[in-house]
Amino acid sequence: MEGGHPGYGLDYQHNEKKGGMTLVNKNLISTQKSLLSYLLKKMGRNLLSGKSLTNISFPVALFQPLSLLERHAQTFGHLDFLEKAAQAADAVTAMKYVSAYVIASQTLNIQQQKPFNPILGETLQCHLNGNPVYLEQISHHPPVTAFYVPSSGYTMHGTFSPNASLSANSCTCNFTGSTFFEFKDSSGQPSYSFEYKHPNFIIHNTAIGKNYLNFSHKSFLVDEQNDRMVTICYAEKGLGGLKQKSKTIDEIYGGIYQVTPEAITRLLAAKKHPTFELNHKTEVLLEISQLRGVWSQRLTFDEETFWEDGK
Repeated sequence: MEGGHPGYGLDYQHNEKKGGMTLVNKNLISTQKSLLSYLLKKMGRNLLSGKSLTNISFPVALFQPLSLLERHAQTFGHLDFLEKAAQAADAVTAMKYVSAYVIASQTLNIQQQKPFNPILGETLQCHLNGNPVYLEQISHHPPVTAFYVPSSGYTMHGTFSPNASLSANSCTCNFTGSTFFEFKDSSGQPSYSFEYKHPNFIIHNTAIGKNYLNFSHKSFLVDEQNDRMVTICYAEKGLGGLKQKSKTIDEIYGGIYQVTPEAITRLLAAKKHPTFELNHKTEVLLEISQLRGVWSQRLTFDEETFWEDGK
């Protein structure tokens, strides 16, 4: 389309050889280089030691003309997958559609411009494809956004709290908080519910080289009631013990597993869930379905496509 991708416009191109999304917006690249010089002068060596960027003032030139609440609302652009999940015949099929929702939503949240911080208690109410969406800034330091999306067949709610840190030539963002999906049957009674944990997000070559971004480590969708878990392992730092040969760094692997209750408890209690390792020998009772794809392009379960970007 003329304006580019609905999530990132014309700012990125997919690196077909290596994988990941390469920043090609020359104005934004120039602005980022200036920002790095500014931060180095302001913070010196503390900047490169992994110190959080959350409480640092940035030049206004780097800001996107949106608030953080508006930025979060933009990530809810694939709610149609949740409607399909609500109509699914069983919880496993619903998990596949919710997985498609969270993977597709990642392409809507990769802008490198910084949104403006909301004031404490600031709210946003809007409609996306007829769905009401409610957001509120419930903490300023650290920044935490609460959201609530009701529909006739489901409710999505949770909190979202990004934290970014800079190293010598990269920036890593991790997300605390969970997204909860609660579904209803045809009579309006609760049927099944899932909890989602986010992966990490890395911007490479912030100082030297071609700037590109990628998701890394792992994300999880948990059905605690039925002891099931979707694991999404990102080829960059996420494969762990999986014996996979990745062609590109943005490939994803994993599956839907029947697991022990202890595995669910251990994951939900983990302080750093993106690096959580599921023990396939002692904690996995059954592999229900295999997951494959590329986070910026497609998602399949057992070779059936559940999401393909642009279609």
